[in-house]
Amino acid sequence: MAKSALDPHDGQKPSIVWSYFVLTRLHKFPAGSNLAFWPGAWGITLSAFRVGMTIEQALIQLGMYLLGCTLCHSAGCIWNDICDREFDRKVAVSLHGAVFLLAVLVALWMVTLSFAGHNGIKVGLFGFLSLVPWYPLMKRWTYWPQAFLGLAMTWALPTSWASINGFTDVSIPTVLLAGGISWTIYYDTIYACQDRGDDIQAGVKSTAVLFGSHMRSILCAFASGFVMALVYTGVATGASTAYFIVTVLMTALELAWQMYILDFTNEAQCWKVFKVSNM
Repeated sequence: MAKSALDPHDGQKPSIVWSYFVLTRLHKFPAGSNLAFWPGAWGITLSAFRVGMTIEQALIQLGMYLLGCTLCHSAGCIWNDICDREFDRKVAVSLHGAVFLLAVLVALWMVTLSFAGHNGIKVGLFGFLSLVPWYPLMKRWTYWPQAFLGLAMTWALPTSWASINGFTDVSIPTVLLAGGISWTIYYDTIYACQDRGDDIQAGVKSTAVLFGSHMRSILCAFASGFVMALVYTGVATGASTAYFIVTVLMTALELAWQMYILDFTNEAQCWKVFKVSNM
């Protein structure tokens, strides 16, 4: 199982400032934050064409969602570390310090959410309160923590959609949300393959453990689900031919290539494919 960010990595005592910075995962930015941001960007981009947003308005929205998703991701990582303290005993920061930093980040996130309008605030708060606190516990309760993670990481999509469009034409964000969950299960299962052996020994549940020898065929199904969601979105929004070539076809070819070449027992290759698949 991968070590928590609360653990010192090099055997030397890090500075307290650096320890707290690492706790937020901001030293790896945009990794992680981008996975939460992209679904929000999908919602904003789709909505921009529907409501006639100017480029400036769309860019401001994208900037706010990038900030909000970064804060939310950092808060989620800290909460995950706090919940994992029984697994990871060596810590570089105090529990009280971690909780205080978590509270600060959540407060800042709520400030950014306040700009999302009445509908966006309701959807965003519902997702945050019902998903983020429970994800770290899912790997103890179910073999499908990646599905729960998919909901959490894709929730910026319904938030951004509701913020701009209200609750109209909800089939578009709903189907794309399902596609985003499929995409998350796909890439996070590949990521989890790096620790599959350790997870089995530690009794940690994941789709990487569950899928076993059927890994490739099951991940192909989830990749296909993501591509089908992209197709539906394009048809429902009357997208141009360029969308179907660049977004749908190129995505399908990339995922197919990954499934063809990937050795799930090769940790370095799994890490490389994981990075490519969530760019």
